Amino acid sequence: MRAFFTENIKYKLIALLMALLLWIFVAQSQNSTAEQVYTVPITSMNLAGDLALTEQSEQIQVRLQGERQLLNSIDSTDITISCDFSDLSVGEHDLSVMASAPAGTKVVSVSPQEITVRLEKIESRTFTVQAKVNGKVESDAYQLLEPLVSPRDIVIYGPGSYLDSIEQVFVVPVIPSGQITSFSSRLPINVVSSLGSQVVSQLELVPATAEVFVPIVTDASSKLVAINVNTAGKPASGYQLSRIVLEPTFFEVFGNQAELQILNYLQTSVIDISGARGKIARDVTVDLPDGMSLAAENKVNVVLYLEEVTERTFSRSLVFKENVGAGLKSDVSSTSVSVRVAGPKSVIDGLEEAELVPYVDCAGLSAGNYTLKVKAHIPSSLSLISIAPAELTIEIAYE
Repeated sequence: MRAFFTENIKYKLIALLMALLLWIFVAQSQNSTAEQVYTVPITSMNLAGDLALTEQSEQIQVRLQGERQLLNSIDSTDITISCDFSDLSVGEHDLSVMASAPAGTKVVSVSPQEITVRLEKIESRTFTVQAKVNGKVESDAYQLLEPLVSPRDIVIYGPGSYLDSIEQVFVVPVIPSGQITSFSSRLPINVVSSLGSQVVSQLELVPATAEVFVPIVTDASSKLVAINVNTAGKPASGYQLSRIVLEPTFFEVFGNQAELQILNYLQTSVIDISGARGKIARDVTVDLPDGMSLAAENKVNVVLYLEEVTERTFSRSLVFKENVGAGLKSDVSSTSVSVRVAGPKSVIDGLEEAELVPYVDCAGLSAGNYTLKVKAHIPSSLSLISIAPAELTIEIAYE
């Protein structure tokens, strides 16, 4: 072992020195100063919110200096190239380019040092969304109807020149193989511009997706059928269902001709109004008879209005005599009648006296004097509380 450290010591020292020199050379090579060029996008500083950068004349080349190993770890996203857009208006502008380098490096050069940019006002326009169906119904017993897109129109925000370049706004519903029933799906909205996809990426679509209903129906007869809202339960005490608003109000139904003839309305699924007051909004479906299909999505938006019930008394100075026989005339002992009704406050508040029609029914009566019960025709949304006087004397005589 001792011989290892004492024999040929001259050659061993030379080898050790050469290894040390080689290590120093490699270390210095790896960490030597170098330069590298990067292509970097511009960051807009202080650009007004209603303006957009639509044209830039040059690509920005940045040359950095630093240790080779550090430069190799840097990409263009680590470098910031900016231009100050403060107080600029619509049009072309020449701007100085500013570069910010990562720590441990320095900017050697920026090319070009000045660029020409174009600014445009951000505008908004409404576009109609089309549906481009991909695929087809494979069975000859079924047919594809025009897809329904919701919303039909959208708003697109962007520079005016970009909006001018828009050629198509559409969704692409895909019909699965073997599909024979209607279906719906939410799809992204596509835009085609004559200026290319780079322009499209700078537009804002509101909304950016649309619900598409693809109706597939049997090759059969059709009929427009009204929709009847089905409610259950009683509203809160002192409240009444005053109004029903639904969309749509009818469906186009496909099916056997004979069965369609006896189909008078479509009933919705039940909406429970037990203890309710105010407004109830629901999306419901209709009960569709077997063998029938719809030309639209089976969805009905229903809004129910339940209002507080109030009462009011109206005075009428006219009593109608109904069903007086031919060749007879009639006369009543009094023409002053008070009619008290109850109903939703909005209906009562807007009610005109002429909508309340007090009358006596003379059907089947011949000449003579009679005491008849006073009745009244009132709007269907109201209920009759009382009529005073409850009876009137009427004299029927020959003309």
